[in-house]
Amino acid sequence: LRKIVPPARIEAKDNYFKTTPGCAGESSALFTMSAIDNFLTQPSSITRVHGILEECILDRLPTDLLHSCSSVEHLRSYFEVLKDEDGTATLILRRTADGDAEEAILEVPGVILQQSLPPITARDQLPRDKVNLASQSVLLTGMGHRLFDEAITAIQNIHTLFSTRFCNLQPWFPERRLQHAALLFENRYVTSRKFADAGSQAAFGRGVDPNGVLDSVFSGKGVHLDDNKVAYYAATRGRHRGHFGFRPITPDIFQVGQIVHVQVAFTVLPSPKGTHHYIHPKLRSVVLMDSSLRDDFLFASIMPLSSVNLQPSRTVGVKRRVGYAFRSEGGEQPNSKRTRDGVTSESAPSSSSKSSSSWTLRPDKTPQDSSEDEEMADGRKATVKNDQQK
Repeated sequence: LRKIVPPARIEAKDNYFKTTPGCAGESSALFTMSAIDNFLTQPSSITRVHGILEECILDRLPTDLLHSCSSVEHLRSYFEVLKDEDGTATLILRRTADGDAEEAILEVPGVILQQSLPPITARDQLPRDKVNLASQSVLLTGMGHRLFDEAITAIQNIHTLFSTRFCNLQPWFPERRLQHAALLFENRYVTSRKFADAGSQAAFGRGVDPNGVLDSVFSGKGVHLDDNKVAYYAATRGRHRGHFGFRPITPDIFQVGQIVHVQVAFTVLPSPKGTHHYIHPKLRSVVLMDSSLRDDFLFASIMPLSSVNLQPSRTVGVKRRVGYAFRSEGGEQPNSKRTRDGVTSESAPSSSSKSSSSWTLRPDKTPQDSSEDEEMADGRKATVKNDQQK
């Protein structure tokens, strides 16, 4: 019996996803329900997802859709396996007697549950170990929609077709998220130099590597080819339901909860040691079809103003004097150092009156003390006058 090693599983923690090696006999994903996961699993959201997924494929050719390969007869009639001398293989359209080989590009719509897409602006966006395995990827689900489940059956049929050429082909399993099957599609940023010609190297686009991080990291570790490129588009609705136009966009717009339409190819690659082979669903393009579901989630998550605590925070009280009502006619403040030291003896109140005198503002903006203090001041002036006369 051959030991069965399931594919890597997706483990989610605090909305951050990482790929970890799978355990034998396990094919389900471990995850922690996030807020948007709860939103997507609501019955009303599932109904909307199904309706949008059906609209996405109305104007597509049935032979271009992945779920059409759920029919074994259709798969064997229209597709075949092209095996290369380097141990790889590609699913191609069935050739005529004099026809050239053409890679089969199949399409499937779904809801994004996880995405690892450019732009790459910092080194920490890439794995620390085995950086040459870094890839652009999306994890999609159909939330139980029939056509998405048929797409999973189609991949199983394609896997069986490849196994007729590779006796050591490893088993393939879909992911499982939110109690539904999910599909992971990815494409590495670089190809191993073992399988690539350095002369055919392509440049990273500005939307993928704006700061030159990928160029620096992958220098000497791999070759970026046209085969590693992923195209990104946004769909524009036409006049009729199911009719769309497409325009190129940068990949920074894609988020969890959006509905996309992806194009994928299927290849078989050897393991690093060459002891076995595995199927690789390769991402070719991603089209943003509908963002309304994610937008509704974002607006529903806004906290109502009535639930926001608008009470000011409690602070320590600090005395503050602002204005000019406390200045005397000479411009000195009644409690200033010059007044306390007796420099202005005539205008300075006695020590007993400092604490009890109240100052008011005259109409001409000049301060005046109370009537009691006026009488005391007049008395002092009279005493000084009598002393001078003597």
